[in-house]
Amino acid sequence: MNVNLCHHLRLYFVVLLLAATSVTSAAMLAPDRTDAAIAQLALLGLSVDDICGDPLTHDHRCPYCHLLANTPIPSPGEFETQLLFMMSWKLSADLYRAAQARDHERSPRAPPYFV
Repeated sequence: MNVNLCHHLRLYFVVLLLAATSVTSAAMLAPDRTDAAIAQLALLGLSVDDICGDPLTHDHRCPYCHLLANTPIPSPGEFETQLLFMMSWKLSADLYRAAQARDHERSPRAPPYFV
């Protein structure tokens, strides 16, 4: 009887393990909710722009389109461009080395990129 009980417990454990891994695998393979919503909109012949509109054409406060506060578009400031221009003469000195000039196999690096 003890052997029979051990055999049944093993069988139940294997069945539970198989069920748990099957459920986990199915949950990982299922599409994301956003993918399912976009597919549903595509089946209806709509797009996300039809719901929220194009954000470049008008200013609106849609909570689904603007989850964060309005932030300015990053652009280089005046001080940074002046700093880059002033530092360029220091950065260009390492492009030419006397050892590289004598060795024709090695070429110097590319010139620096200026904005």
